[in-house]
Amino acid sequence: MATAGTRKPVWKRIVRFVLILVAIKVGVFAILWARWRWSSPRITYNPWYEYRAEYESHPPEQRAWDALREIAASKTITPAEGSALDAAYPPMREDAAFEEGREFLKQWSEELLVIREASERPVLGYDYEQYKETPYDVLLQPGGEHLGKLRSYARLLMLDTRVAVDEGDIDRAVSSVRAILGLSRQLRSAPSDMGKLVGTALTAVAVNELSSMDQQVWASMTDAHLTSLDTALAAIPGRDYSGVLASSERAFKDHIQRLYSDNGNGDGHVCALGVWYFADAGGLSESQRTSLVFNSIVLHPKMLQRREAREASRVAVEDLSRWLAQSPWERTAPTFAEIPKSVAGRSGAALALLPLTYMEVIPRIASSIESTVMGRDAARIAIAAERCRRQRGAWSGSLDDLFPSPSDVPLDMFSGQQLNFSIRDGRPFVYSVGNDRDDDGGRSMPMGERQKAVLWKPAGDPEVVDADFVLFPQFDE
Repeated sequence: MATAGTRKPVWKRIVRFVLILVAIKVGVFAILWARWRWSSPRITYNPWYEYRAEYESHPPEQRAWDALREIAASKTITPAEGSALDAAYPPMREDAAFEEGREFLKQWSEELLVIREASERPVLGYDYEQYKETPYDVLLQPGGEHLGKLRSYARLLMLDTRVAVDEGDIDRAVSSVRAILGLSRQLRSAPSDMGKLVGTALTAVAVNELSSMDQQVWASMTDAHLTSLDTALAAIPGRDYSGVLASSERAFKDHIQRLYSDNGNGDGHVCALGVWYFADAGGLSESQRTSLVFNSIVLHPKMLQRREAREASRVAVEDLSRWLAQSPWERTAPTFAEIPKSVAGRSGAALALLPLTYMEVIPRIASSIESTVMGRDAARIAIAAERCRRQRGAWSGSLDDLFPSPSDVPLDMFSGQQLNFSIRDGRPFVYSVGNDRDDDGGRSMPMGERQKAVLWKPAGDPEVVDADFVLFPQFDE
């Protein structure tokens, strides 16, 4: 028994000191955690509500998706229903499944009428319930169920075009191509990034179908057929990047609103709900999630703050705008997907500016838009050439003869000059010089690799391809 004035052993005093220190640290951490967890909640933003409100502001007879969704609810196209639609491209006349496809179409005759009618409507909107809580854009949300249905409808129209040509029903073939172009136009005008990509692909599909028709089929088209096709092609949006810019702005706004709290003055730190959102969106493991939570609690005063993140995102979007504003043949290597120097090295910058990672795909999106526009222009050149042949009784090999004004002549995205046009094998032949920026006389790569020639690359990049990109006819080697 210790007497008064007897001091405790040193080891006991050390243990008590350590326990007190640990208790203080745990208490401080608990206070920080509670403040972090229950302080200013994040402000969520989801453009789904705006999209739905805008879509529903149009009268029902203008809303294409209402009609297409009726088909989706009652009859679904799946590969199991017939090998005619099992592949990305329906069969050609020489394929064994072509006759099966002809029978398949008979089961879908009424639905095809509805699809064609819907393709003429002005507005294609999406209002699936899943987008209430999930970011909409491709930058943070890859695709959607409705786009899969639209691809199926496009394949159905492609098959119908080929069967109609085989049966000599040119009016039906032209109607199906125009329907593909109508769906493409609607998708290109929709606010979804993924929708725009699918829309550009559908334009290429329609041009493919036109270019696969031999000259005898083209000669059997009436002037009214040519006019209707030209009108449908002209309605496809041109080199318009406003959607890409708006989507990038929305992606940053949505991400920052979900990640940060707001103290009412535009400032704020990474909040608890923001961490859960990021962990779920990024598929983080438990250890990564724990580390992120700890850093957000302890280090948030030193991490990139809300106001700084918004400013850095503004700089990135401005850089993107300047890059897209340049003519494609003048562009240099992009810098908009890099963390701005003003915040580089700051803790949490990569977390706060996550959409920068997804902006790396924008040059590919730009290439897709540009190649689609050139494909559209090439098809219009073919139509103009056919009209000229009928008027003069012979082909003209000059674009200046086909377009009344020099400003109307389509340009090559890689050279800034007129697209290359000639008559080969008794039909129009149109090509771009490709990303090596030199004319190889229309020498193209094999079909499976030809897209490499149209991917945007800075001049001199080692990945440019020494070949041209044939735009029309696209099925020729």
